[in-house]
Amino acid sequence: MPVLGILFAAHSALTVRRISVEGTAAVSNDRVLKRIGMGSYDGASVFLLPGAARRALLKDPWIKDVRVKRNLRGSAVIRIEEMEPFCLLATLDGTLRYVDSSGREMGLAPVVGHGMDYPVISAPEGFVREGMRVLNLSASSRYAPRWDDISEVVVLADGGFEVFTNRGLITELGADIEAQWKKFEKISRNLHEKSLKPKYINLRRAGVGIVRLTGR
Repeated sequence: MPVLGILFAAHSALTVRRISVEGTAAVSNDRVLKRIGMGSYDGASVFLLPGAARRALLKDPWIKDVRVKRNLRGSAVIRIEEMEPFCLLATLDGTLRYVDSSGREMGLAPVVGHGMDYPVISAPEGFVREGMRVLNLSASSRYAPRWDDISEVVVLADGGFEVFTNRGLITELGADIEAQWKKFEKISRNLHEKSLKPKYINLRRAGVGIVRLTGR
């Protein structure tokens, strides 16, 4: 086959007339197409290199993995695996931003309807990961509040923490969060074994723990 014929055949094999996007929830189909340079795609034949499309899409902070499959009938399927937010960050300008488990910001949360399905971290600039340490410790809790129990973690200027739960418990912890969380777990276990429900716990004072119970 002449060289020109080979080039034409190769170009035809990489050309698609129809693209479908699967697996998206937070990422719109238009956003996917725009990421791969097809923002104005209108159904005409377009040149698609799967590897290049995958690399472009993986730059999106909401996208964890991508599979691009093209067939010889002129169509392609882009399958998206989205990142799962770990928490919400309350910023100084009053907005909420999704954050993944590595601490990377993923984008703005909706003004309405962001829900409380993710804990919120309120922290001075540069201290977001300190709040995430609290949430990571909570993931292994048996008696202390777990990740899905926590509504907000506030990182204080002096290095301490305030932890608020969906059930109304307020806990104040000191800067040595690993040691403090162990103490918090122990106190929570003792209260659980006695069928007591706390509404306020303060462990910030060395050697002293303050516990207030509900109904008292």
